[in-house]
Amino acid sequence: MRRHALFGVFLIAWLNLAFAAGRPMSFEDLFRVRQVGSPQLSPDGKWVLFTVREVDWEQNSYVTHVWRVAAGGVSEPVQLTRGKASCYDPQWSPDGRWISFRSDRDGGTHIYLMRADGGEAWRLGRFSGSEGEYQWHPSGTRIYFLAADTLDRRVDKRRKDKWDAYLVEGNQPNVHLWEVQVPSGEVKEVLHRDFSLRTFRLSPDGRRVAFIAAPSALRDDDCRNEIYLFELEGGSLRKLTENRAIERSLEWVPDGRALTFVSDANENLEPYYQDSIFWLSLESGEVRDLLPGFPWQVLGHVWTTRGGRPDKILFTANCGVTTQWFALDFASGHWAQKTQFPGVFSSFHYRDALRKLVCLRSDFQHAADVFLMDVDRFAPRQLTRMNSWLDTLSLANAEVVRWRSSDGVEVEGILITPPGYSPNRRYPLVLQIHGGPESSYQLAFSTSWATYPHVLAGSGYVLFQPNYRGSTGYGDDWMRAIIGHYFEKDWDDLITGVDAMIQRGIAHPESLVVHGWSAGGHLTNWTITHTDRFKAAASGAGGANWFSFYAQTDMRYIREIWHASSPYENWEFWIRKSPVLYARNARTPTLIFCGENDPRVPFPQSREMFVALKRNGCPVEFVAFPREGHGLQEPRHQRQKMEKEFNWFEHHLRGAELLSLDEIE
Repeated sequence: MRRHALFGVFLIAWLNLAFAAGRPMSFEDLFRVRQVGSPQLSPDGKWVLFTVREVDWEQNSYVTHVWRVAAGGVSEPVQLTRGKASCYDPQWSPDGRWISFRSDRDGGTHIYLMRADGGEAWRLGRFSGSEGEYQWHPSGTRIYFLAADTLDRRVDKRRKDKWDAYLVEGNQPNVHLWEVQVPSGEVKEVLHRDFSLRTFRLSPDGRRVAFIAAPSALRDDDCRNEIYLFELEGGSLRKLTENRAIERSLEWVPDGRALTFVSDANENLEPYYQDSIFWLSLESGEVRDLLPGFPWQVLGHVWTTRGGRPDKILFTANCGVTTQWFALDFASGHWAQKTQFPGVFSSFHYRDALRKLVCLRSDFQHAADVFLMDVDRFAPRQLTRMNSWLDTLSLANAEVVRWRSSDGVEVEGILITPPGYSPNRRYPLVLQIHGGPESSYQLAFSTSWATYPHVLAGSGYVLFQPNYRGSTGYGDDWMRAIIGHYFEKDWDDLITGVDAMIQRGIAHPESLVVHGWSAGGHLTNWTITHTDRFKAAASGAGGANWFSFYAQTDMRYIREIWHASSPYENWEFWIRKSPVLYARNARTPTLIFCGENDPRVPFPQSREMFVALKRNGCPVEFVAFPREGHGLQEPRHQRQKMEKEFNWFEHHLRGAELLSLDEIE
């Protein structure tokens, strides 16, 4: 493995930052970070389960295991599961005697049980398929789970017998509801209808199941999601909604007379607005927005009670560069912000009987850890510290910056500066464009292979992360500004932001590079075909031709929203918005990445862009990743992507030797 050129670059960065507290972050460090997730508070409030995800280079995969930590005081976390197979999605049984989790130990994904005080786990039941989302029944005598129809086994047999022709978009098995008895492991199918379940929730009394289902398991059918109610004892089924909204995150109102759900819809249930919380009456079928005019994007929610009656809805919301906790008073309809943290809260679990919740919290220089909160005070108390070694590194710094776009509108983003940053000199700048575009850059610790901010900044770069129009966390108008106007105001926001960083003396105008993945790749492709001011670019899973893209992707409905039309009704507009049409203008040396099996932005899009750039004389390389979908999953692929991209920037900005993939890996 040849790494001398990259090592030389890091060595220079270390020498330049010798006065800082420690060395900058390296690629090796990035993969060393433990990723904490899925906190679960025990019924008695004494313990918290959580997961830790770590890289296994021998298997070329990530392995997740279940850990436990005491909730009452300072103690060392204990690892409960071990081995080469991942164990995740932990839950407590209602009485706290058992711990359940899912694992791929026996091939496929199955539910396992272990005693709450530890010991060997065993597989619950012998279901032949893979078990998905699951939930304990309140009695603790059974578990309900989602699993695909047995059609997949018939398909496998036909393919083995060489009768392997298949029906396009007609061969994906639907997902149904199943039940497994505890502890006997007896399995039976509970609900089999001509639709595919997305998620479900058992009622507080355990007699009913509310679920979201679509006509098929295809991702493009998400826009046809509806909510249903099923009686477990009588077997009756009722469809509760009929709309164009994409419902998700179901919760039962504690008294059982209604449901709440989250959807990216307005008060009329028209799609493509910032997510809000909606009330669904089981008696009348009335649906109403509980947060009309709320300025931010709701992420997840839970109900609290007082005296057995519904009291408040606690929820997290994307507030642009941060995520905060809020409380909605059920009686008055008024909401209040409960936290003012310069970072991000995520992945939470609430126990109403204890009025406590556990969640993850992170900021730009601290990886996510588990915190415990009393919901009457919202004063988070840290329970874990899984990456204390990060304190020995000299990490990058982040600040919120604002500037005016070409139409005078103020835009917000994040500026990331190297350790030892000096305001008296200019730095090479990396414009990082987030995906989605329904997303936003936030002040959270990142180990992302898409952006790897601490590694890039540690090598002497300034990183610029704009939350351009189309991003979430800034209101409906901001998010919807791209409808019918893709590559217009969003691109202006990016370019005027770069100009602002140059005018403020931060960025060197002759040392600019740009990269992004998915929607960030779309905008990168547009950038290199509309300006030559960037010295290098890297486009990951980027769209080239909106017209051909429409037929290739697994999510067509969202493209129709963006372009306010169908490509077959308005093909000239769709073509005019396609970066490939302007490839003759491109001069920026461009590196293209794509997963071979990407269903979202399929491989042909990257090939179209590559061929167009190459045919028009633009320096270009195209790296394809076998077995990968829309995001890279294999650690070696992630590292190859980062090091190849970093070397591409170094070569075109600083004259470093350009390495081949073989020399990098």
